[in-house]
Amino acid sequence: MNAKQTIFEIEQEKAAQEARLYSDAFDLGVSAGAVVAQEQFSAVEGTLGPAEARKVRAAEMANVATQLRNELLDKVVEINLKFDEAKVRRQEALESALDPQDVSTAELLQAATADEEQLTSLTDLAFSVGNDDAVLLALRAAPDLNEIASELDFIEELPSFSEDDIAARFETTAPAAPSREELLRTLAT
Repeated sequence: MNAKQTIFEIEQEKAAQEARLYSDAFDLGVSAGAVVAQEQFSAVEGTLGPAEARKVRAAEMANVATQLRNELLDKVVEINLKFDEAKVRRQEALESALDPQDVSTAELLQAATADEEQLTSLTDLAFSVGNDDAVLLALRAAPDLNEIASELDFIEELPSFSEDDIAARFETTAPAAPSREELLRTLAT
């Protein structure tokens, strides 16, 4: 997640990554079947017979599917933790961009009590003399004057989730790993 991205772009990227992982959760049986190839069980089939070999293979596939699902959960948690870090970095960057550096207490008080017309005049004057800190002061004092303020508001409204919350959401949203019996039915066909 790039530091130059807006919070909206960061959130879209997180949602796309999560969607891919949740989509993968629906293909756990296929993925497990790819890992546990039929060739591995041909020796078992010769010893136990085809029906028992399918049961052994289905059990192994169920174990692999459960392992793959746990790996997906770990990735979802990781994506959310990275998002929380990116959210904090973006908020700090936006707040830093808005903070005037060389402004006196008197100027802060004047900007805080100024009406919209006075803030506009202050901004115009600051632009004309090239005083970036005074421009920032005017922008900081003006309510919802620019996109930075709305993005900061959005960031502050975003919930933060613990790893347990993320895992619980995954458990309720993602399908369970296919059982041995479900996999055995697919192998029998």
